[in-house]
Amino acid sequence: DKKLTAWDAMFLPDYLEKYFDQVKIKTSSGVEKAVLKKIRLIDAKRPSPRFPWYSPYVIFSILALILFYIGYQEIKKNKRQAWIDFILFFILGLAGVILLGLWFFTDHIEGKNNFNLLWAFPLHLIYAFFVLKRQVKPFVAAYSKFFFWFTILLFVIYSFGFITNLWIIPQRVDYGVLPLLVIIATRFFVIYKTAEK
Repeated sequence: DKKLTAWDAMFLPDYLEKYFDQVKIKTSSGVEKAVLKKIRLIDAKRPSPRFPWYSPYVIFSILALILFYIGYQEIKKNKRQAWIDFILFFILGLAGVILLGLWFFTDHIEGKNNFNLLWAFPLHLIYAFFVLKRQVKPFVAAYSKFFFWFTILLFVIYSFGFITNLWIIPQRVDYGVLPLLVIIATRFFVIYKTAEK
């Protein structure tokens, strides 16, 4: 990057004000400051950062706790609520198909290279129909086990990115995705654990 000159920096309001304070003009009575008086037009205060209860992080965290408890009960009783898995993986798969479509079939620059496909995987749409049955086939259990560990790895990578601000994946995500990954990992774990029994 090249070093900014005073002229280049003047598009920023703080620098513009600073440079105008230093401007002098020639008048018939000599050299005077160009700015004789400052008037603040708007005295806006910055809002303090809020953490609303309806943020994705809070909602997904509450949902993760509920589904974690339900998953614990399902493993304990060896009885899985298939409809929970169907809804979750159908929505994730549908989101993945939409993201994939935006990436490959449209000219939306924002849709390109969207690494949310790592957790909103398009094949989850097909997988949702296989987990609708209470007894899953061995390949569904293997898929669940693989994606359980993959989701755990993704959780670790994202957590590392949030903690250190060093991102391995070239796309930053909202921290609300962390409890969503917990939800996904929990459901994968429940599916493959109940399939083992």
